Amino acid sequence: MTFARSLHPLAHKLKQCLFCKVPFTQFAVLIQRRGMFGVNSYPVDPAGLTSSCSSSGSSSKTLAPTSTSITIIGDDTDLNWAVCQALAKKIGWFPVSTAKILTGMHKAGSVQEVIGKQGREALAQAEAGVLKGMKDQFRVCVATVGDGAAADPNLYDYMYGSIIIWMDEVDKRRPKPPSAARAVYHGRSEVRAALSVASGGFSDKSMTLEEKATKATGQLIKALNQLLKEHEYLPAKKRLYVEYGCRGDWPELKPKEWNPVLENLQRKPVSEA
Repeated sequence: MTFARSLHPLAHKLKQCLFCKVPFTQFAVLIQRRGMFGVNSYPVDPAGLTSSCSSSGSSSKTLAPTSTSITIIGDDTDLNWAVCQALAKKIGWFPVSTAKILTGMHKAGSVQEVIGKQGREALAQAEAGVLKGMKDQFRVCVATVGDGAAADPNLYDYMYGSIIIWMDEVDKRRPKPPSAARAVYHGRSEVRAALSVASGGFSDKSMTLEEKATKATGQLIKALNQLLKEHEYLPAKKRLYVEYGCRGDWPELKPKEWNPVLENLQRKPVSEA
């Protein structure tokens, strides 16, 4: 059995046309013709893309179009990381923890220790730098710090090259109050894993972190399969978004020559002397 065949079926969906060599400009034109530059427009037309993949040459710059990554956000650092590891193991990708990167950089034992030394704002800025640096990495699952950099809506211009999953623990007995971070997670995530937990009471049987991760991963596999069934070109479009430089035009991708800086300059009114 080859390694490719031993992967989870979801990994194959995330890597559709991975081994096809497609000229960069041809792939961009193909995506545009399929209507993928429209808001939330991810048409399902596998025959069109695969036929172009198989018939195209490799004389110009090539692109393996559809491999992407996954970013897990939420308010629980440990849960984000546990789910990240479990999901990465399922689909054969590489797990990455921004919390571990940051604690390693600061030679600290925990994120809370880093916050105690540097402050939460400094931690969020450092994590934002890590996430920006990983924007062009593929086939990785990234776990973020709870209510860290992912609570900043401006960072998502760099994060939209990946599929964004919100890990949300739901306790009906103790519902979480509204917060700015939760509003960002709700508005920016593409998949929400609502993990039901119960706290308090004589019959309380709290799940371990490993049990939570196992339960959440099962939900996520189903949710991701459904997402890719409905939007088969989503990984390809995210790859193109990264190749174009994460310019902040997600999900309505502009043509390759579009420049957001020049567009903003053109919008500014001319001041009169």
